[in-house]
Amino acid sequence: MLEALNQFALESLADSFETMAFMSPNLAEEPYEPPTNAVLLSLKFANGSCGTVEMVASRNLGKVAASNMLGDDLQSPAQHDDALKELLNIFGGLMLRRWTSQSRETIRMSLPQMREFDTLAEWSAFIASPGTTVLNVEGNVVAMRVRSCG
Repeated sequence: MLEALNQFALESLADSFETMAFMSPNLAEEPYEPPTNAVLLSLKFANGSCGTVEMVASRNLGKVAASNMLGDDLQSPAQHDDALKELLNIFGGLMLRRWTSQSRETIRMSLPQMREFDTLAEWSAFIASPGTTVLNVEGNVVAMRVRSCG
């Protein structure tokens, strides 16, 4: 299940970033440098299958995404965070729709959550976790994974 969800997540992230924010994700090159001013975004899902979609990104990515999505450069930091949450919400929903079209499950998902991410303490373990993909999105490092709750 996790392997399929991680593949759906990667495809869904690319589709949502390209469609909603006009940004093209590509696989990052090693060594993976942690993003500056990083946040961890998470979206839980449950029912037949359950888990969490997680994404580590720089707040700068939120600024670029908000600018692309809203069409101007005059947004607040709260709008930058909202843009990141909305991108996670869209890519998580797209990933789960792809999963449920095969599994025929009904899955509920939570609202996106965000917290500060301590790259010194957390980055190495996050990117070493099985199924984690590290991307370069318009010069911003993004790491994403799906974790099972069971």
